[in-house]
Order: sequence, then C-alpha cells, then structure tokens
Amino acid sequence: MSEGFKWEWKPWGKRPGVTLCCLVCWLALSTASLQAADPSDAFADRPTFTTQTGDLTGTTSLSTREPAEPTHGGKQGGKSVWIRWIAEENGIVTFRTDGSAFDTLLSAYELKPGNEPPFMRLQQQARNDDSEIAPPASLIQFGAIQGHAYEIALDGRNGESGPFRLLWEFAPVSKPPPVILSTPSDQAVRQGDLLQLSVDLIEGDSMKLSWFLNEDEILNEESSTLLIPSVGLADLGLYRLRIRVGSIRYFSSPIEIQINSEGATNALARNKLLDSLVSKFEPDDSHDGPRLQDVGAGNTRGYNGSQIFNTFYATRDPAEPIHCGLGGGATYWFTYAPPADGQIYLDTVGSTYDTVLTVYTYTPPLNSYLELQQITCNNDGVGLGRASQLDFAALAGHNYVVVVDGALGARGLARLNYRVDITQPPHPPTVQTAPPLSEVVVPGTTVRLELTTAGSPPLHYRWAKGSITLPGKTNTTLILTNFQASDAGEYRLNISSHIGEAQSPPIVLTLPALRLVSTATQLRFEVYVAPGSFCQLEYRNSLIHGEWLPLGEPLPGQETIQSIPLPLAAEPSRFYRVKP
Repeated sequence: MSEGFKWEWKPWGKRPGVTLCCLVCWLALSTASLQAADPSDAFADRPTFTTQTGDLTGTTSLSTREPAEPTHGGKQGGKSVWIRWIAEENGIVTFRTDGSAFDTLLSAYELKPGNEPPFMRLQQQARNDDSEIAPPASLIQFGAIQGHAYEIALDGRNGESGPFRLLWEFAPVSKPPPVILSTPSDQAVRQGDLLQLSVDLIEGDSMKLSWFLNEDEILNEESSTLLIPSVGLADLGLYRLRIRVGSIRYFSSPIEIQINSEGATNALARNKLLDSLVSKFEPDDSHDGPRLQDVGAGNTRGYNGSQIFNTFYATRDPAEPIHCGLGGGATYWFTYAPPADGQIYLDTVGSTYDTVLTVYTYTPPLNSYLELQQITCNNDGVGLGRASQLDFAALAGHNYVVVVDGALGARGLARLNYRVDITQPPHPPTVQTAPPLSEVVVPGTTVRLELTTAGSPPLHYRWAKGSITLPGKTNTTLILTNFQASDAGEYRLNISSHIGEAQSPPIVLTLPALRLVSTATQLRFEVYVAPGSFCQLEYRNSLIHGEWLPLGEPLPGQETIQSIPLPLAAEPSRFYRVKP
C-alpha cells in the first residue's frame, strides 16, 4: 500500500458521511487471505505473522480465558484467541473483525522484556469493543514500529463465541509513526466543570493532530491535550484524537463524556446492558460521593439528580426486549441503586428527542436479557411525542436498570432526571376488601367481582379460575356475562409488584341446585350438579309430614345444566328437593 492512502472513516447505515472511496478501500484491502496457522487459545502457542495484509477465520467456541489474562477491548470477555504480528517496516496497521458471527472485543499489546509472567508484561497499544463503522464488529488502529512484535487478542463480549474473522491492513510510512500509549477513561462531569483530555503518545515526525467530537472536527485543537473550560450540553459525546502522518490518518480509542449533576464521575449510561452494570450510579452517604439531600420544602429527604448523555451512536442489540412495546432502536442503559427505600420518580424532560422509558430489575448476577423483570414503562408521559415520565416503588440494595430508548430510533441529547422520595416507603400488595366468599348465580345473568387492593405502584393483576390464569383479565374487576354452568368454580385475584405478591381469598361461584321453569306448554326443573358428583331429585306431598320419595334415577354431574320435565300430579300440592 502506498503512503498516499488516506484513513478517513465515518459510521454508515444510520448516518450519512461514508464515501464510496472509503468503501472501495476496505474491499480492496480485504482481498489477501492467509493459509497459515489458526489463532491460538493459549497465549504461549500463538502463531506469528509478518504479512502486511491478512484474513483469518475460525471459531472461538472451545476457547477459554487464561488465569491473569487481561480484559480485552476494555470489557468483560471470556473466550479469547491470540496471534503475534511483526511489523517489517514502519507504518500504521488496522485490525478489524467485521464478518464475525458474534459481538467481538479486540486489543493489541506489546510484550515488554523482563522476568515477570507474560501477562504482567503486556502493554496495551489499542483496544475496541464496537467500531463506530459497523458495530458490533471491532476495529483498532495504531502506529507500528519496524521490527516490533504486537500481540493481538480477539475475544467475545461477555463470553460470546462462534465463527470469527480477523482482518488486517498495513500502510507504510518512511519514518517511525506516533505511538499511542494511553487514552483517558470515559467519565461523567458536572455541568460547568473544567474538562481536560490528554492522550499520552510517542510523537513522530511530520505529525499533525486534531480532535473530533462525534463526527465533527473541533477547530484549532491541534495538540494531544484538549481543554474545555466549562462543559456544556453541546460538549457531550465521543471524543477521538485524529493523528495524521502525511496522507495517512487514524484515530485514538474513543472517550465518552457525560454529565452527572452530582459529580459521580464513574456513573455512566451505556449503549449495552452489561456495560451499565460496571458503571452504575450508587449514592454514597458516608464518603465523598453523591449523598442523600433535601429535595424540596419541609422535611422531605431523598436523592435527586440528572444524567445527561448523547445517544448519537446508540444502537439496539437484536436480542434485547422491545421496550414498552415500541420498536425503538437507539437504547442507552443506566443502572441505578437507590440510597434508601422510597418512591423513585423518573422523567426525560429536557431531552432533545422523543424518548421512551422502561425500568427493569434483576437478581444478581445478571447474564442475559431473559433475567430482566420489567417494572413499568412510559412513552409521552409529559407531552405527546416528547418526554417520558414514570414512578415506582424501590428498595435500597436492589438494582434497577433504566432504559432510555428513542421512539422510532430517534437519537439526540438525553436527560434522565431521577428523584427518590423516602417519605413514601414501599408497601407490598394487599387485598383490602373482598365480596362474599361464595355466591349463587342464576344462569344467563352477569356477575361482577370487584376488589379493593393496596400497595406501592405499579401493581399488576391477574384473575384465575382454579389454577388457570384468565387471559386479558388484568384489573381489579372481573365481569362474567351470560353466566353458565361452565363458569361455576373458584376465582382468585393475584396481585404482584417487584417487592411482593398477594392473593385474594377464593370466591366460589355456583349455580342454583334446583330451579322451576314455567313455559306456555311445560313445567320443568333445571338442575345443576357439579361434574364428578351425583344428586337425587325427591318429592313429598306435605311440607311437614310424609317421607321424601325419589323422583327418577340419581343424576350424574355434568358441565351443563340438566333439564327434567315436571310430571303432573293429582295431589293439590307437592314439594321437591335435591339431595346430594
């Protein structure tokens, strides 16, 4: 590859900015394929490559993570493979994993000399989880020095595995290129704080630097240190330092900057669920971190604040749930641990786009979306097409995951405002009133069962007949129209929230055992006998005297009402009964 090649890339798909030239360059660089040793699960057995381009495929299904192995891509992995690549001349090298079947992590290291174990001597050169070009593929770029060996690790996010593809391309330069030694960590600051971002690098000849925020170049910032005297909303997003050597350009690893109103520097909303778990917001009432404070007039004590972030690069994991039943597509996750029991109030007032809010809880450890338990959600709670608003009962020590999604994939500046009111302690669900525990219902009539319940919202209701949940019956009132024999039975209301469950006493509905029906041509009895039992219709001519005599054979129970014609009698009066 000649020195005239220009590394200038921007995300494609959801945003404009990719040129045909960039795509053609990618395709042209991917044509070389290696027929050599496969990447190794064991670091000690890794194969060595010296070619300027490469294309390796394989699988990590049986791979493992060795003791003391570093965390690749800056995220939790678990199934890594290794290769060694040696630069035969000075230049810029790019490794990428597009074409892999899972969410990859990618890191490059130099193995420094010494007597310590190899993993302790690895010095990281570059790392990446998701490339802005084609997530969840990974992409790293770094300056390579002639004769230096670089250890390349490919891993799976949170232990994912499967078929992978590892490609690399090399662009030579005449003199040793700049080498990035470290980049700042993602962080949250207070609005108005001073922000200083410094990339530690070994400078090269004819090097030109410039800073980018998201896709836009920051004009007149041409050193390895970026200073923002007072952070504002327009300063939030992903920062990258672009390094230019001649006509070759490449970027440092991105640095995400958010605002936390209470100065929780490690509290970050994340584009991935599992990333949010390691940057969750945890108020601290005993140290220098965020603490309980007054949130209003009087004696109300709680915790309130805001997390503000830019969802410019937000995506959606195909496996994650559909939040609030809406097809979003631009999710950020914020894990929150409340400082005390109370009612949490959330809203997105101040966001620049149409948001959707959903709250989940889980029992640690959390390994997949299937373990999330939805508590509540809201869309357009404040105003049509704009901000969301909700509240729920919360327990101290529990973890709550708040998802801010964009309606129809909308993106922009998200403002998540949160408040805990500890004067409203959570109450588990209870049933306060109940109708009579049994009721005889005339066939064909309407039955209305209505219960009064209590408990901290949101409460969820499910009516059941016996052990069978009734579909669609999800409020405190149950209405049964045109009551029939098949409707007779035992009913209960089940009430649940994420802090407890309750169940109403059983309500038994039965049909009349015996009913006289008169028509123009006939008198008849209608008898209901429960399935699995028998009854005998009996009569006598005096209500006080005489023996009860059987009328016909015993009747076996049925799901339906049985009709029995009434025989005409010569006696002036006759009395009937049903005997079990």
